[in-house]
Amino acid sequence: MALAAGLALTGCSAPEDTASAANAGEGQELGKEMAAQVADLLERPTSIGLEAPVRSVPKDKELAYLQCGLPACEALGKALKEAVAAVGWELEVIATGATPEEIKNAWAQAVRLGPDGVIGLGHDRRFFEDELGTLEAKGIPVLRLNMVDPAGGGVTGVLLGRDTYEAAGETIARYTLSRAGDQLNAVAVTVGEVLPSLEVMAASYKATVEEACEQCRVEVLELPSTSVGKDLPTRVAAHLRRNPDVNWLEIGLSDMVVGLPAALRSAGLTPADVQVVGLGAYNVAANQYLADGEFLTAVLTAASDEEMWRAVDFFIRSFNGEDTTPSTDRATWPEWIVTKETLPTATETYPTVEDYREQYLALWGLS
Repeated sequence: MALAAGLALTGCSAPEDTASAANAGEGQELGKEMAAQVADLLERPTSIGLEAPVRSVPKDKELAYLQCGLPACEALGKALKEAVAAVGWELEVIATGATPEEIKNAWAQAVRLGPDGVIGLGHDRRFFEDELGTLEAKGIPVLRLNMVDPAGGGVTGVLLGRDTYEAAGETIARYTLSRAGDQLNAVAVTVGEVLPSLEVMAASYKATVEEACEQCRVEVLELPSTSVGKDLPTRVAAHLRRNPDVNWLEIGLSDMVVGLPAALRSAGLTPADVQVVGLGAYNVAANQYLADGEFLTAVLTAASDEEMWRAVDFFIRSFNGEDTTPSTDRATWPEWIVTKETLPTATETYPTVEDYREQYLALWGLS
């Protein structure tokens, strides 16, 4: 009887064990497949990706930069000042604030200034349509960065547009799948109300995961933009307390990670419970989290500091009447998935391409 019972139990449990083993094997294969797709992006790029030289650098130009209050925007402003100084131009920085009214007022200030060119980040253009029309009527070129709308209607060119954020969402999704396999249960955190580019990235992340892995789960958590730098970490931690099965967070910007490790630990979570991946390398606090293994596992950089040097390249070509397509072509942008092992420094921001300054100066005939 004991032997019969043992045989019966064996007969009942064997198919279940076989199915579990098969599922585990499928999960491992998914992880390997995704790891192969992102392998090249784990290596630091060595080229700025731009080869078409300019005719010359025009003199006596002034740019206006509409700078948001996030640390990432301030870091980009610092890089822009350096690039503008390198070509001998002037720069006026205009703070935009975070509300629609503040953003519109900042663009109105740019109109009154009347610079030779305007650079704006990814705020929703419906907040300043009239100002764009006025700038276009005055013949002032406008370059917009980190946005989802195409060029036109007062916007002369787009740098890091919708296609960039869709691609970023896909890349980050493949990276998380390479780590979690078919056990991925993720939350994509975004503040899309004034930064629609992050909303596009979160949607792309979700779609890529769901296409690759039927049993994986992704929820998009949209928080107000005013929570960045304030209560965003506690909001995210509270959400995870209500959803303890979540094991990955996709965060729109590294600025949104600041304060998150402390909030997660206060919620009783550890890096073994949930891992975080984000976009950008502009935030020193986030760099330190990455170095310390404090929840943040990787960041995807999209040319970070050198983004503003590419913006200056756009205006050089625009002022010269040259084709600006080389400046804005997403295919030429260097990208890098930075991990704890490859992080260049935890104490300051860092570029994607180490010698990008020298490469741009050579391209502009200034070296």
